[in-house]
Amino acid sequence: MACGSCAIIPEINEEYDWILHFLCGEGALDECEAHEGTYFGGSTDLKDAKRILRSQIKSGKMGLREGQTLHDFMKLVTDVYNEYSCASLCPICENNFGPD
Repeated sequence: MACGSCAIIPEINEEYDWILHFLCGEGALDECEAHEGTYFGGSTDLKDAKRILRSQIKSGKMGLREGQTLHDFMKLVTDVYNEYSCASLCPICENNFGPD
């Protein structure tokens, strides 16, 4: 589905970071302002973020890596989200300062 005018999703080693950035941009995850690289659940539902992403891919505004299926990519998005969304606050801040 890749084409010259599409924004191609970066290769595997950068794909994870790209997904984190996308999920933060859509509000599904948040990054702690005090602890860069520490993520936790955001205010937007994953379904909303995935709907936007799926639409961008299907419209041709964004392409997948060669050989990657939409299903496999969406599973990866879900896996990345699930890795961080179990916390509602930055775990480091919560450990240091408590939940409030």
